[in-house]
Amino acid sequence: MRQRVIETNDIQDHANAIREMVEISMRDPATRKLAGQIVSGHYEWLTDPRTGLQVPAVEYHGRYYRVSPNTRPPIVCQGRDYTCELTQIWNFMVLNTRYTGDADGSDDYQDLRTTLESGIADCDDATISFCALLRSIGFRCYARVISLDAVEWAHVYPMAEDPDGRITALDITEVGKVPGWEFDRPAAKVDFLLGDG
Repeated sequence: MRQRVIETNDIQDHANAIREMVEISMRDPATRKLAGQIVSGHYEWLTDPRTGLQVPAVEYHGRYYRVSPNTRPPIVCQGRDYTCELTQIWNFMVLNTRYTGDADGSDDYQDLRTTLESGIADCDDATISFCALLRSIGFRCYARVISLDAVEWAHVYPMAEDPDGRITALDITEVGKVPGWEFDRPAAKVDFLLGDG
C-alpha cells in the first residue's frame, strides 16, 4: 500500500504525484488481473452480508469487491468492445469507492490497492485507480485538471483514450453521472498524459 502527500500548489507536481501512483499500481501484477476479471466476467457469486443477495465479486489482494449489476449471466465484454470495458470499470469504481475530499486540506495520493481497501477516493485517487485499471487493458489515460474560476486549479478527473482513439471523461465525483459526463465549459483546463497505455 502506498500513499503520498504533497504540500505544493504547483499543477505539474500534482500531475507527477498522480503519475507516480499510477505507475506503482501498474507494477503490481494483481492490477492487470483485476482489470481482466472485471471486463471478462470471471466473477464469483458471493452473498452480500448487508442484503443477503448473491452478487458478482472479484478477489484482489485477499479481499472481495463488487462488480457490475447483479446480472445472470454476468456481463462479458467481447474483444474490442471498448465501451463495454469502460462501463464495467466505471461500475466497479462506483460500487467500491465513495467520493470524499482530502482531510485537513492536505493533498493525499493513494495507489489503487490503498483506495480499494479504504473504500474512499478523492478526485486524485479516482484518477489514479481508473488509469491504472484502464492502462492495464490497453487504454491511454490522461489526467484532466480544471479550473472553474480561472484562478485556482480545483479538480482532476481521468480521460480514457481507447485503442480506436475515442476519448471519454470518467468523473465519478458527481452523483448520478455516467461515463462521458464532465463539467460544462470550465474556465481553464490542461491534460497530462499518464503513461502510454
